Amino acid sequence: MASDLTGQQVLGEVGKAGLTLIVGVILGGVLKQALDSHAQTMAERSKRRERLTTMVMNLESTVDSVQNSRLLILAQRTARRPEGSGNTDPAEVDRRPVRTPGWQR
Repeated sequence: MASDLTGQQVLGEVGKAGLTLIVGVILGGVLKQALDSHAQTMAERSKRRERLTTMVMNLESTVDSVQNSRLLILAQRTARRPEGSGNTDPAEVDRRPVRTPGWQR
């Protein structure tokens, strides 16, 4: 059978194999480029998501600190009621600003 092929047929088969190889290499390169681009995009999204998560956590922490500070200030003002007053009426609470050590006017 191998002897049945002519030189021109052999060249035709080699040409087909070469063309198949070239098309495979080109398609493989395009696919690799697309996958690399996708992986890079996913890595950027992951970094952005991590930054946003950190920012939200910091913001929540700040809000908690502010709420705790407000509660402590209110508690201190409530504790400084006029003497002899057993009433917890907010209208009677001393509303003067709280002065901490190192406070200057």
